[in-house]
Amino acid sequence: EMEGRKVWPVVDASAQLPLNLLERELIREVSVLRSNPASYAQILETERKPFYRGVGARELYYRHQRRRDDITEQTSEGRSACEEAIEALKTASAITTSLRVGVALTLCAKKAVNDVGPKGGKNVDSLEYLDELGRLSAGGTAVEMTAYGGDTAQDIIINLLICDGDFSRASRKDLLDPSWGVMGVAAGKHNSNMKKMAVINFATNASDKQATLVQPLDAQFRGLWNKNEP
Repeated sequence: EMEGRKVWPVVDASAQLPLNLLERELIREVSVLRSNPASYAQILETERKPFYRGVGARELYYRHQRRRDDITEQTSEGRSACEEAIEALKTASAITTSLRVGVALTLCAKKAVNDVGPKGGKNVDSLEYLDELGRLSAGGTAVEMTAYGGDTAQDIIINLLICDGDFSRASRKDLLDPSWGVMGVAAGKHNSNMKKMAVINFATNASDKQATLVQPLDAQFRGLWNKNEP
């Protein structure tokens, strides 16, 4: 556990899934964020805010990621969106309840990443697979977040928190919503200059169909991790 980054337990029901390293790190970063939003305010302050440049501070330089060459990304809002996210995180309440990692929501996310990633597309609807793989509890709700680019899990969460160009700040609100009880996550290659993509699903509650809980996991599901890995 890192100094100043207390992590409330995520009850991981997906141990049977062969999650890749980026997916496991995303699960951890979501837990860090929800349990201690203020710690992420500091991360944005030091790891993102200083790297905006240009007119209106809208150009984002990724020199700090130690890539061979500097990479510049043109943002919509620039530094102001980052500063807004920092202030929101400073006052956000910590969430002390556990978040279960669900098999069904994770498989939904993985199927979507494997479908969209190789095409370089952005038309994602991972929850369309939920009827096949599980179900929501009565009156339950679910949301999907999709992120493109970012070298690390922390980069991906930072991008979702800033919500550049989305003035509803929907992904930030969803990441910090205490009503969620279960999550699913997947990451893979994206056939574009963004290189990677990730899908994170949240639901108030969702159960896995019996077919997804067989030990060992059915080969058709395990095979989802045999292609398009980041």
